[in-house]
Amino acid sequence: FLHFSYNVTASDKIPINREIPDTRPVSCPVIDPSEVFNDTVSIVIAVHNEARSVLIRTLTSILVNTNAQLLREIIVVFDNESDTQYVEDYFKSDDKFVFLHTKQREGLVRSRLQGAKNANGTILVFLDSHCECNQQWLEPLVYSIAQNRHKIVSPYIDSVRPDTFEYVEAPANLQGGFNWNLEFIWQPIPFNKYQLRISPHQPISTPTISGGLFAVDREYFYQLGAYDDKMDIWGGENLELSFRTWMCGGQLEILPCCRVGHVFRSILPHSFPEGGQQTVSRNLARVAEVWMDDYNHIFYNTLNLTNNTEDVTERKKLREKLQCQSFSWYLNNIIPELSVPEYSSQAFGEVR
Repeated sequence: FLHFSYNVTASDKIPINREIPDTRPVSCPVIDPSEVFNDTVSIVIAVHNEARSVLIRTLTSILVNTNAQLLREIIVVFDNESDTQYVEDYFKSDDKFVFLHTKQREGLVRSRLQGAKNANGTILVFLDSHCECNQQWLEPLVYSIAQNRHKIVSPYIDSVRPDTFEYVEAPANLQGGFNWNLEFIWQPIPFNKYQLRISPHQPISTPTISGGLFAVDREYFYQLGAYDDKMDIWGGENLELSFRTWMCGGQLEILPCCRVGHVFRSILPHSFPEGGQQTVSRNLARVAEVWMDDYNHIFYNTLNLTNNTEDVTERKKLREKLQCQSFSWYLNNIIPELSVPEYSSQAFGEVR
């Protein structure tokens, strides 16, 4: 448990191809194949410090629950991993798999970018290496993007318990948000938005996405600026993508008819060469400097940080090129329910 932050023994005892509950709303429509088969999908999975049975179950769930006509390839990027041969041999008879290896520890962002660079599908789907795809999970993602290429869509993410690996349905009517520490949080859909929902299967417009699992048109991904490749290891990339998508003319949605289970761990098992807190804070400072305008001081004051981020000129040029809205616009129009500390406030952070 200490090495992976989940119970490997429990995972090893569970069948690789197990039955999991269908957690979709019963009202989910059947998608006409003609609406999705004009696209093909490249699934990109970055792998670092993952137990064999967990990774193999992730990949198997994709193969079992994905329409073969949609699937162009599954690109697995081993991020400075040594124990890879077993997994590669396990799937060597399936020509859908592409296995890549980084030459050094790159982290989530640069590993995903390496995978995306090798993708041939019209749609990119990024998944974590510790999840389980549920029945007919891919069609809603592809259908939604086919209707609007400037939309990034996420599954409705169920939970796989890290201690028992029980698959647990997520509570209904959640959206992504954040706090002024720039931590992603799940939060109930605001009441005024909830009142407008006509069905539990209706897509949920969300201010942010968790970042581990999402689909995007490949051309739009690069048009929008892909990822900030100066972000290291893990942390902040999901909020950066969320702010950028909304502020630069796109949309974010969570799809209740697309279900994927995810192992949520309380402690990250990743190795951070420069230290976890320092790396994540540095990544978040890049987000604050590029996208938060005058509101960035709230983030700095909340965490008692000084503004010492390195050069973000290229990402600011991207924002200018895309003619993006202000962060004030984002707060007022996309997440008006978020409480904003007064500029004159003298006290930030938390009382200990």
